[in-house]
Amino acid sequence: MRFLSVVTCLGVLAAHAQVQLQWQHRFDAPNELTGFGDVGLGLDRRGDSLMVGHSWENFAQTTLFAADDGQVLWTMGTADTVYHLGGRSFFGNTIVSGERTASGNGISARSSLIGLDGVLHWTVDAGLMNVQRLRGPLVNAAEDTAHVLAYGSGVLHDLRVDHIGSAGGWSYTPAHPWPGFETCLAADGSVIITAMVDLPGAFSDVPRLMRFDAAGAPTWSTWLADTTGFVVSAPARTVHWNADTLLSVHTTWQGLVQLRMTDADDGSVLWSFTDSLGLVLELASLAVVPEAQRIHVGLHGGTSIAYAPGAGRLWTDSVNAQANYMEVAVLANSAHAVSIVTDDRHIGQGQDLHIRLLDPATGALVDTAWVNDTIGTHDLFENALLWGDELHLLTAATFDTVSILNESTTLLLSTFNLATPTALPGPKPSASPRTAVVTRGSIEAFLAPLLAPWTALDAAGRVHAVGSPADLDAWYGTAPPGTYQVLGAGGRSRLMFIRP
Repeated sequence: MRFLSVVTCLGVLAAHAQVQLQWQHRFDAPNELTGFGDVGLGLDRRGDSLMVGHSWENFAQTTLFAADDGQVLWTMGTADTVYHLGGRSFFGNTIVSGERTASGNGISARSSLIGLDGVLHWTVDAGLMNVQRLRGPLVNAAEDTAHVLAYGSGVLHDLRVDHIGSAGGWSYTPAHPWPGFETCLAADGSVIITAMVDLPGAFSDVPRLMRFDAAGAPTWSTWLADTTGFVVSAPARTVHWNADTLLSVHTTWQGLVQLRMTDADDGSVLWSFTDSLGLVLELASLAVVPEAQRIHVGLHGGTSIAYAPGAGRLWTDSVNAQANYMEVAVLANSAHAVSIVTDDRHIGQGQDLHIRLLDPATGALVDTAWVNDTIGTHDLFENALLWGDELHLLTAATFDTVSILNESTTLLLSTFNLATPTALPGPKPSASPRTAVVTRGSIEAFLAPLLAPWTALDAAGRVHAVGSPADLDAWYGTAPPGTYQVLGAGGRSRLMFIRP
């Protein structure tokens, strides 16, 4: 073991928010993995419990975690075939699911109820065929029901369930096909659909906003864009803004972002705003913070924009992202604004996930972090959830990018803390050298137990290990030669190890 002097002059860090990795969990993979069929089927938080739906080889699985430390409380799966799309949501003291599944009729839709103890209570199959798209489940806590919306063969089906398994449903046949649709609930539990309509005479799919009553009849509907022009560049999105207002956003081939507030009771326009970007970017994500009067829009290419009703654009954050599989997600609450962008850092392993923590009022960059799953080539965005000061991020990693037919993935769940401490302690100002350890041997003696969890990063900032001193010691014993920075909990201690 040798010691190397590294001159440092670091002082106490100013108090500010940071993106600190709390824990990571890699989902076990079977012997053979299926390409992009391995997707996250839901991510939801309930107090101290974090629920993740996921699939391997098109077999659905649900896992419940302790949110503070990532301990797996239980996991359960199904033995049938589950296709892309679907979700999971907490439903009171249970978990409700929505999935596209293989059935005797082709591809059907189903919903299941799982207790917080991991016991399956019931499964309801909608008895459909050729289900192409599925949204939900959407939980209506006031009426104690959940909706799973399925579209196939030109018909929209609503599968509505309660805690005993059935509360009815309805079907609606639109006049023209829907290549896609998004859905949310109004404050009274009414189903809101933003359908992308294949309208004759239009040069692109046209978004139509609709509200349905309990029997499945539209109470009103309205076009969100011109029905004759080559207008919309990506599917429109609608979210519930407040008790009687809906917010819809779409982007156009003319380089516009168009925002609109709609009265949920009668469909009338309450406010609208058109922002000219000067270049064509497609809508990728939408998050709102009504109590702060902020609207966050994520655009493909790495741009995040904040708007305010009545005030227009507040700020813009842009990165020139380069990614084979581009995704952008924006998340926000009263304290935080987060932009997650897939980007290629050109470090030899393809694209990674770039997390950007922004000041919600000004858009100023506060801190950044990266998720680089070293198990594969490209990191793919699957899902994300912002809960208070915690960010949960579900990602996948590809192994082969030469032939999509041979593509395979594995899933990784990362949880970050975004809290703003009153002070971030750091090394005291000093011109004395810091000691770096050059060794192939044990490093456990250098790691204080009270500063766990420790995090090990390589020179490129990639996370290699997180855990107790013993956990990092075990990792270091097989780590490849290189320089590693090891951080104590909250960054309160920074050590350097050089493995020859």
